[in-house]
Amino acid sequence: MKIAFFTLLFFTSFIVYSQNANSVEIYASPNYTNYTNKLVNDDGAISYNFGVGYNFLTEKEWNWTIGLRFADFATKYSNNNLRWGTQHNGQGGSDPTLPSGEGITGITFKNHYYFLEMPIGIKYRLLNKKIKLFVEPTVNPTIFLTHRNDIAKKYEEDPDELEISSDGYSSIRKFNFFGEIGMGVKAPLGERLALLIRPSARVQLFSAAKDSVSKSKFYSMGVKLGVVYSVGN
Repeated sequence: MKIAFFTLLFFTSFIVYSQNANSVEIYASPNYTNYTNKLVNDDGAISYNFGVGYNFLTEKEWNWTIGLRFADFATKYSNNNLRWGTQHNGQGGSDPTLPSGEGITGITFKNHYYFLEMPIGIKYRLLNKKIKLFVEPTVNPTIFLTHRNDIAKKYEEDPDELEISSDGYSSIRKFNFFGEIGMGVKAPLGERLALLIRPSARVQLFSAAKDSVSKSKFYSMGVKLGVVYSVGN
C-alpha cells in the first residue's frame, strides 16, 4: 500500500508540473555498500541502484528534483580457511594439517537488502555553462522491500555450491530515510540530450533495525551514470 502511495505521489507530481518540467533523467549506479557500528565482522560489498528523476525548471541557479529509485544494499562475510573441532591439536589450538572430517573448506555469505527510494531535493548549479556543474543534496523516504541471502560453499572434493534464500532479519524498518549528497556534471550530447555523471554518498537517518543494539545504519558510495532529456521550453 505504501509503495502504491509513493508511486502515485511521484506520477501526480509529474502530471501537475510537466508543463514547467526542465528535464527527465534515467540512470544506474554501481555502489559500495556497508553499515556502521558493526557487531560482526562483515565486509562491504559492491551493489547497484537504478531509477528515474524529474528536475523542475526555475529561473534561479537551483531547481527542485524528485525521483524513484530501486536500490540494493549488500554486505559480505567470507572465510576460506575454515577450522573444525576435529582439527584440535590437543593443546588448546588448531592444527590445519589434521583432517577435518568435514567436506566444506570455505564459505561466503552475501546479504542483499532491497529498498525503494524517493529522492527529493534540489540541484544547485555551480557552473551554468555548456557543461553544467552542480551539487545535489536530497532526503530520500525509503521503503524496505525484501531480503536475500546468497551462500556460496567450497568443498574439498565436490563442486562448489550456491544456495539462495529469502530468510532474513525480520526487524528491518519498513520505512526509513536516507540523507544523500552528490556533486555532478551534465555534458551535452545533442540539442535536448545530455550525459550525467554524479558521484554521491548516502546514509540512513535512523537505524536499519528497530531493535538494533548498535544503532547500525546502511550507507553507500557510488557514481550515478545516466542520460538527461530536456522537455522544457
